[in-house]
Amino acid sequence: MYPIDTLRSIELSRDLFISLGIPGLFAVAFLEFFLLPVPPDLVLIPLAVANPTFAFGYAAVATAGSVFAGSIGFFLGRKGGRPVLESHFSGTRVERAEAYFDRYGLATLGFGAFAPIPEGYELLSVASGVLGLDLRSYLAASLAGREVLPRSRLGARPRRGRSVVE
Repeated sequence: MYPIDTLRSIELSRDLFISLGIPGLFAVAFLEFFLLPVPPDLVLIPLAVANPTFAFGYAAVATAGSVFAGSIGFFLGRKGGRPVLESHFSGTRVERAEAYFDRYGLATLGFGAFAPIPEGYELLSVASGVLGLDLRSYLAASLAGREVLPRSRLGARPRRGRSVVE
C-alpha cells in the first residue's frame, strides 16, 4: 500500500467513526489498541468541536474505550504470561519495559498511558499482567494517564477556565 493509499484509508476510517458518533469514538479508541491505525483523536476532536458542551463526555468515552482494550491486554498478559508478551513485542522492548517497571514502578504505566509512543500502552498493559501488577493499580494508572491525554488534546481544564473548544 502506498502512503497516499494509507492516508486515504485513514481518512475513510475516520469519517466512518465520526459518523457513528459516541459508539464510533468508543470503537476507534478500543480498536486502536489492537489493530487500527486511526488515533482516537481524529474522531474525538471533530466531535468535540461540533458539540463543545459534550467535550468532557467525549474524552471520557475515548478513555473508557482505550482502558477497556488495555484491560484485555492486561488479562492476556496475566493468563498467557511471558510467551504472549514476547510473541507480540521485540525482546529489546520487553526488556526495556521490565527495566522501567523495576526502576519507576507504577509511574511507568501512567506515563506510557499518556505518552504517544507507538504501541507503548499496549506493551505496558500486557507487561503489567505478566509482571503481576494488581488490577486496581493497573486501572488507576491507566485511567489517570489515558484521561489526561484526551483532555490535554482538547485544551480542557477540569472545573476551571475555558477549554479551547468552548
